Amino acid sequence: MINHWAKVEGTVIDFTVPSFKETVKNPLHAAIEAVDDIVKNYPPPYNLMVSGGLDSQAMLYAWKMSGHPFNAYCFRYNETFNEHDIKTLPIFCEQEDISYTIVDFDYFKFLEEEYDSIAKRYKCSSPQISMHIRMASLIEGTCMYSGNFLNMQSASLTYALLGLYRFSQSSEGKNIVPYFFLHTPELAYSLNFLESSSDTKANLSTSHITYAYRVHLYQMGGFPVIPQTKKLNGFEKFKEHYDSHDYVLKDFRNKMKWYNKPSHRPFDWLFRYPYEDLFGEPELKFILNNLPYVIN
Repeated sequence: MINHWAKVEGTVIDFTVPSFKETVKNPLHAAIEAVDDIVKNYPPPYNLMVSGGLDSQAMLYAWKMSGHPFNAYCFRYNETFNEHDIKTLPIFCEQEDISYTIVDFDYFKFLEEEYDSIAKRYKCSSPQISMHIRMASLIEGTCMYSGNFLNMQSASLTYALLGLYRFSQSSEGKNIVPYFFLHTPELAYSLNFLESSSDTKANLSTSHITYAYRVHLYQMGGFPVIPQTKKLNGFEKFKEHYDSHDYVLKDFRNKMKWYNKPSHRPFDWLFRYPYEDLFGEPELKFILNNLPYVIN
């Protein structure tokens, strides 16, 4: 858990490590050591909450290579609403001989009946992250989410995404690993060393550079990930569904309140901006080590 080594104080997250080793293992080795640490400090069973994305695939592979037992759970929303996101999972799991369990979940019901209380309790203005909090409460044992590595200048975190961290600090979420790839400093920084190599971008085409670059880094780091068509979060079809609710955009009160926001989609006006208005979405400041060192 990042609170074992990173310092989270309000909107400042300090990822500096004064005693950081000068030699850092490659990303896969660092991930396997992070698995060992989780098994040592958290109770079984170990449950990986996964989709078909790169981060989920890499976390699954690290656990497979560690030799420790684990369960993989993939939540399927309203039968088909996230099929575009999870369709890579069975391909990857067949490739790596990994078993997984599909859990059916009604996300529309969650939005109507449970989202409000979870969002307010953990100050989380993300309907997606609040759903991840709910997912963890349904399964016994230690649950973990992949998260992302540190990049060269910051972390892929926002105040809303920290809702999962705030949940992990509560009594209900004490056995949650909110960001597997930030679990240890060696793992969190490991892709940074690959990213700092000037030749990592050289062989990439200019089209879809960001996603292709991430695929390239994961594969260089030892994870045999299978790319999706593009980066997905699994909630795209829910936003499309609510696009038909044009009365939300026509409501004069909503126009007065949300018209200057970046998104003009009903989903965001209904489920995101009202909660940002309640407790804000302050910008986070990240403090990182001035690296790189050497990978072996």
